[in-house]
Amino acid sequence: MRHKGEGSVYAETREGRQKRYVAQLSLGDGKYHRRRFPGTKEGKAEAVAYIRATTAHAAPGRTSRLSDYLASWIAAVEKSLAPATLRRYEQICRLWLVPRLGSKRLDRLTVGDVRSYLFDLPLHERTVSHHRAVLRKALNDAIVEGLITRNVAALVKPPTIPQTEARWLSGDELRVLFDATEGARLHALWVLAGTTGLRSAELLGLSWSDIDLDAGGLSVRRTLHRSVGGWSLRPPKTRATRHVPLTDYAVWALREHRRRQSLDSMAGGHGLPAGLLFTTEAGQPLHGWAPSRYLRRALLDAGLPVVTLHQLRHSCASWWLAEGVDIKTVSVLLGHTDPRITGQLYLHVGPDLMRDAADRMQRALER
Repeated sequence: MRHKGEGSVYAETREGRQKRYVAQLSLGDGKYHRRRFPGTKEGKAEAVAYIRATTAHAAPGRTSRLSDYLASWIAAVEKSLAPATLRRYEQICRLWLVPRLGSKRLDRLTVGDVRSYLFDLPLHERTVSHHRAVLRKALNDAIVEGLITRNVAALVKPPTIPQTEARWLSGDELRVLFDATEGARLHALWVLAGTTGLRSAELLGLSWSDIDLDAGGLSVRRTLHRSVGGWSLRPPKTRATRHVPLTDYAVWALREHRRRQSLDSMAGGHGLPAGLLFTTEAGQPLHGWAPSRYLRRALLDAGLPVVTLHQLRHSCASWWLAEGVDIKTVSVLLGHTDPRITGQLYLHVGPDLMRDAADRMQRALER
């Protein structure tokens, strides 16, 4: 079946002239483009081949199918996205958007089409929200290119995401984790995660050149990401280098980690890629879900709630706030551009903080 906007081939016969085949198509500029070929069987084949070759290399226009536009859009944004983000965008487009909405013409996609798509997805509400965000971003770029005049994805309200209690470790639970893993190969990783609040990719992208044990600090210059070749180091999320102070305990843990890593390297005969702090036993970078799998095992052995490596960042931020560190300082340490982000994401008000608030109010009343 030929979709509208893909072009057509038809026979043209005029009085006094021989039969010819006409290849007609629109390239998105509001005009029909025609090219004529001999009225033979071979001429018809040439016309069909011309249509296919032209539409294959032409930039998607307003009459293109959504599937064609998404393919060109992914190719256009590829270099501006982190590898993990690009993989997520590509999977959402290939596995969901194209099979369900790809046959729709770009300029005829409706609010109803998008609403039906989002609310029919057999996925968690948060994942559905990600699908809407990808389509919304793609259609925003289509508006900039002049292909459409409004973003129908932006006009559809996504499903409400159920509020769930954030999972994190308290200060006491972090101390139990540190004590239970002393001597373990990744002890320093858990200590840094729980005392610096670095993002997972920032922790795994740290190299020894980023650490100043004598000054008691580190610099966040790179993040580790999976790529086609296996892994790659990229600039951090905020693009700027961030300097983070270390606790004495973290400095001690890093010294022990460096000593153990040197012994492992000599015994195994392998080099350390880019001088990374945290690697597999084979000396390769840690990435993906591997760190959280190791952490899960350590938490279960210690009798603690299971959290991910990223949730240790939540734990660190909550510990700081519970100890009275002001939210602006916590925001800077976490690498947030706005303290409001810190308050929305990491301020978990536990029973101890609520009890403290009540006690302070009582003391004020007694005065």
